Amino acid sequence: MRLKQNYISGRFAAACLAFTMTAGHMTAFADVNPTVPSPITGSVSPVAADSIPVPPPMNGDAMNPGPSGSDGVASPVTYPSLSTIVTEGEKENNWPEPIFGGASLTFRGSGTGGQTLSMILETSNGSLIVIDGGFEQDADSLRNHIKDHGGRVAAWLVTHPHSDHIGALNKLLQANNGISIDNIYCSLASKEWYTANDPTAADMAIRFIDTLSRLPQNRVHFVSKNQTIQVDDVTIQVLNDRYDLTNAGDSHYTGNNASIAYMLTINNKRLLILGDMCYEGGQRLLADVGVPGLKADLVQMAHHGQDGVSEEVYQAIQPSICLWPTPKWLWEGDETQYATQTTKRWMVGMGVEKHYVMKDGEQIIR
Repeated sequence: MRLKQNYISGRFAAACLAFTMTAGHMTAFADVNPTVPSPITGSVSPVAADSIPVPPPMNGDAMNPGPSGSDGVASPVTYPSLSTIVTEGEKENNWPEPIFGGASLTFRGSGTGGQTLSMILETSNGSLIVIDGGFEQDADSLRNHIKDHGGRVAAWLVTHPHSDHIGALNKLLQANNGISIDNIYCSLASKEWYTANDPTAADMAIRFIDTLSRLPQNRVHFVSKNQTIQVDDVTIQVLNDRYDLTNAGDSHYTGNNASIAYMLTINNKRLLILGDMCYEGGQRLLADVGVPGLKADLVQMAHHGQDGVSEEVYQAIQPSICLWPTPKWLWEGDETQYATQTTKRWMVGMGVEKHYVMKDGEQIIR
C-alpha cells in the first residue's frame, strides 16, 4: 500500500499498482483443463504475458485526453465531489431490500486493523462459500463464524496467496479446528516463481503450498479459465488463468496481478471478485473476457480500492454496489500516498450509490 496512483490521459487508469460431492452440499466443478499444472506435484508454466502497455508515470493533476486549444495543452479534469458518498454502514435505519433470494453475503473486517479480504456467502440451502479469509490473526473469529453456521465449508475460493488474504486459511488448515473444508480452489505458481517474482510475499506463498501438499489431493483444485464450480444454486465461473506479468517492473504488482477473478451468480445477481488485480492484470482481464463478461451487479474493489484496476475496467463492470475491503485509514488516505480517493471519484462519477466498506465493521448483504 505504499505507492500512489498515477494517471494516464484519457483513462485515468491506475499505474499500478477444490473436493468431493457430498450429501447436502452440491459442490462440483466442470470444464476443468486437465493440463493445469500443480505447484505441489511439479513445475509450473504460468500463462505467458502478451505485450501489455504499462502506463508511464505522470506528474501533476489528472488531465483530459483531448487538447483544450490549438497549443494541444490538456485541461484539468473537474471531479465529482466525494462528499456525496455515504456508505451503507453510515446510513441510519438502513434496511435494504434483499437481492440474493435467501442467500446472504457476510463482508468481514480484520482484527488487525489492516487491509484484508474476507467474505462468506451462505447459499439459500445453507452451504458456505468462503472467499480468501484474511490474516492469520483473523483465523479464530473466522472459524467461529463458520462453526456458528454449520461448521462446514463447501468451497473456499482463493484469489492469490498473500498473507492478508490467505493467512487465516493457512492457519485453519494446520489442525482440527472443529470445522471441515470440502474444497479449496486456487491457482499457484511454483515456490521458485514467488521467490523470484514476489519476494516480499514469498514466505506466505511457500508455506501455503506446503500446507496444501499435506492435504488429500481430491480436496485441492487448481483452477483454470472458464472452469465452472456449482454450489447449490450458486454458480461460480473462473474468469482467467493466473497471469504472469513479470514485465510490469515492480514485483509488488506481479503478485497482485496474479490474482484469480471469480464471477458468482446468486439469484441472477452477479458478484465479481477481483482480488488484488492492478492495472496490467485488469487490462488483460478486460481483453480476455470482454465487456459483457465483466458486467456485474456487485464488485469487490480491486486491491482494497486503491492502485487496482483501471477506470476502464470499472466502466465495463458497471456495478450498482461496491464492496470495499478497505479500513478507515485507507478509505480516508492521503492522496499523496494512496489512490483510494481517485477510485472513489470514479464510482461517484459512474453514479454508484451503494458502498459497503470494511471500515464500518462486519456487514451482511441478503
